[in-house]
Amino acid sequence: MSRHGDRQRVARYVVARRRALDITQEQLAERARVDPKTVGSLESATRWPQKASREKIEQALDWDEGDLARIAEGGFPVSGPLPDDDPEGVIAAAGTSDFDTKARAVIASLPEPQRSVVEEIYLSLLDAKRQNERLFSTLLAIPQRSEDGTDDTDDDGGATTGPHAVQRGS
Repeated sequence: MSRHGDRQRVARYVVARRRALDITQEQLAERARVDPKTVGSLESATRWPQKASREKIEQALDWDEGDLARIAEGGFPVSGPLPDDDPEGVIAAAGTSDFDTKARAVIASLPEPQRSVVEEIYLSLLDAKRQNERLFSTLLAIPQRSEDGTDDTDDDGGATTGPHAVQRGS
């Protein structure tokens, strides 16, 4: 990864967002008041724009300030849709309170009976997420077996070695 994070990932996001807005590179450059070469370089992942240009491009894409840097570091834009080819971004977004706030606002804007159906599905998904988190916590608490077949746990049942080792205070 470069000094500016994952430029290829940023390029995919920018291209996907530009296409969702149904505009060309030239139109994006015009909206952002930047040189078309700046947009081309960003979308081809060859150059990282200066801060002022990034802010103008973010604004032209209807993104929040700093979204390009967030994407480069593995995050996702605060506003606007995510590319279809970035399931990790969708999963990461779904874990935030901002996502929940936006999802509830979208649900509230739906007409009945769609609102009730979508809200029920959303609440079911949130419940499933909580259940999965509890299951994952339980799995992490299971003692790990060492190569000789014995449990790698101390007398209190905590793992003493491996990725689930419990650090004890002195």
